[in-house]
Amino acid sequence: MKLFKHKLITGLITILVCSGISHAATLRVPADYSTIQEAIDAAVNGDTVRVADGIYSGDGNIDLDPLGKEITIVSQNGPEFCEINGQESSRIFHIFRGETDGLIIRGFTMAGGRTKDKGGAVYCDLSSPRIENCVFTNNLSLIGGALCLEGSEAQVDNCTFTGNTAYENGGAIALLHGDESDFTNCQIELNKGYLAGGGVYSNGAQTHFSNCQFSENNSLQGGGFYTIRRSRLTLEDCTISDNTAITGGGMLLRSSSDQLIDIVFHGNIANENGGAIYSTGHSDFLVSDCQFTENKANNGGCFALADAHPQVTQSTFEGNRAMTAGGVFYFLREDQERAEITHCSFVNNSASVRGGAFAFRFTTHFIYDA
Repeated sequence: MKLFKHKLITGLITILVCSGISHAATLRVPADYSTIQEAIDAAVNGDTVRVADGIYSGDGNIDLDPLGKEITIVSQNGPEFCEINGQESSRIFHIFRGETDGLIIRGFTMAGGRTKDKGGAVYCDLSSPRIENCVFTNNLSLIGGALCLEGSEAQVDNCTFTGNTAYENGGAIALLHGDESDFTNCQIELNKGYLAGGGVYSNGAQTHFSNCQFSENNSLQGGGFYTIRRSRLTLEDCTISDNTAITGGGMLLRSSSDQLIDIVFHGNIANENGGAIYSTGHSDFLVSDCQFTENKANNGGCFALADAHPQVTQSTFEGNRAMTAGGVFYFLREDQERAEITHCSFVNNSASVRGGAFAFRFTTHFIYDA
């Protein structure tokens, strides 16, 4: 009798445990649900919303809200075959409910997103999803033409940002007051920010970029990048090429602390100062194992420094040019810069008026060791 009771209780426990197990489901659009939002509404944590090939727009397919869920939203066959289009009337994703990296968005082209504030295609506000293998093109916003991360630790991998526009800052991407967001294997090209940061604008954010390409972006200040207000930008194994601006063709670093490691700066142009980099506002930054080739500006073919404190080491400078002064370095302010330049090589750099490699508008604290 005791043995029977034991077997009965064990069986009941087994039934109860098994009944509590839930299996992740795949919700198909449009086969099971007519819109992407309908599928998201029905999904529970762990589910996958799988979107078939096609172009999706209109109600239920734009201004998408993941509702704080830990789900994967994925195209069936990748961004070449699946597009979400905002039709220049709405952003595509608004992620604002504290989502974590349990939310994955993968394999879409996001085009035609438009807002009057932040994030033409995607706006992450205090939320940190993973965005993978997406193409952002022809999106428009005030700040962050394609993507705006605010207070975010998002991970963005294998994405392309091309032909996006910000009326103010961050033609492709705006990073605002976030900690440790991460971009890997991304292409940021042919974007425009009318005021600052043709490619990327960072205001008080900490961000890491690895193995990314930044090319042919344009802005008034910082053609490729613009950083401000104690931003901390780390770039590794990246290429910054053919970007243009009035000041800071490749980058403008203002009141920030940045690390640039193993970066190629090629063919960036500033109409005024700093073909590759313009830095000001007590910026402290490290440049290590970088290559600077064929960058050009009126002053400072590579660097124009105004109250900035760079440490530049193990880097090469070749074929850079200034129309006026400082084929490589131009120091703008009196007795304020502290520059340390060690173990670098300088070949065939030139300036039309003075300083093929270095030009000093005033005196400076300067340490040089070839």
